[in-house]
Amino acid sequence: MNTVLLSLYDFLTLSSMVFYFAVFIFVRANSLIDNKYYKSHQSYLPAFVFLMTSYLLVREIDVINLLILSEILFYCFSLFNKFNFIKSKEVIVTTSITATLLIISLFYDLHLYVAKVNLNYYLTVLFVLISVFVTYSYTKREEFEINKLHILNALSVLILMFVPSIEGLVFTAVIRIVFFALTFRALIMISKQNYLLTANKLKKFEDDFEDIVRRKVNSQLFYMELSREEMTKLSKLDDMSGTYNKKTMLEFMDSYISSTAVDTFSLLIFDIDNFKGINDNLGHITGDKCIKKLSLLAKEVVRGADKVGRFGGDEFMILLSGANLESAVQVAERFRKKVEKTREPNFTISIGIANYPVNADNKNDLIEYADKGLYIAKNKGRNSLGYYNANVVSE
Repeated sequence: MNTVLLSLYDFLTLSSMVFYFAVFIFVRANSLIDNKYYKSHQSYLPAFVFLMTSYLLVREIDVINLLILSEILFYCFSLFNKFNFIKSKEVIVTTSITATLLIISLFYDLHLYVAKVNLNYYLTVLFVLISVFVTYSYTKREEFEINKLHILNALSVLILMFVPSIEGLVFTAVIRIVFFALTFRALIMISKQNYLLTANKLKKFEDDFEDIVRRKVNSQLFYMELSREEMTKLSKLDDMSGTYNKKTMLEFMDSYISSTAVDTFSLLIFDIDNFKGINDNLGHITGDKCIKKLSLLAKEVVRGADKVGRFGGDEFMILLSGANLESAVQVAERFRKKVEKTREPNFTISIGIANYPVNADNKNDLIEYADKGLYIAKNKGRNSLGYYNANVVSE
């Protein structure tokens, strides 16, 4: 009988030591388990150290007493953690406290007093601690899914209290094994859930990161495209007047001539009358104001499809898409009168007119005809129009 009891005691003690150590190592090593589970289960370390050391060194006490004391130690530390009596999460704190208790117990013969205490008193204290532990977890809804398994531990305590026999120890051993197995199963499930949760968070983070990067790249590409378009646009413009430059205007003429959609267009070449005198007498700043003002007035008289450009110096040109000679003369005269009415500064212009394909079928000849028309306008006394064609009277 005593041999069977000792074997059961040893089995319960050794299995508990293995469980304590295994749970602590599993929770400590598995970073996927949330800190709230680790904080509670780190309390198995002092219980393991106490039970192992006492089991090896203190033989005067029944091992069942040591097992119950180790359980009491675990629930005490667990409640200390829950009530935040132990602020530090480092294992060294619990290890140091456990080592201190062991030293006191071993060197001051406190184990002799422990041995005199009836087992039922230990069991009663343990049952109360388990009840407080489970009740607190339930009321606070803190990890209750795993902590409710400690009800099985409370059941094994009740069996030892009321059935102090071999049968009771056998039932206790079975319940303890079930408790160990279910606790480990719960920890593994928590580990898997946290792994999936972490994996989903990482996946969401990756997706969000990719989305942010994609939007950032698209934004940068968009602004790069805008910048490219802006640079392209700026490369086609004259800095001072804001109209198209000479190169771009010649490209427009080439595209009009090569296009089957454009049957005819007219070219106006104009400049500021006596511009050199304006610069010499009023200064170059006034001359620049004349050029800027002239470009604004030219943009006002043309349609959206027409092109205004600076040919060089004070000389400008206008391309009137689809305009015949008659329309071109009307636009030119309206433009001339508009400029004539300007003040601050006050200046006039002369305009030469040419038409494609009436006057020429290429840009160089067309420009030459418009220049001759401008020369005619200057000879007429300036502030007028000119058209180089013997069959058409200039106005």
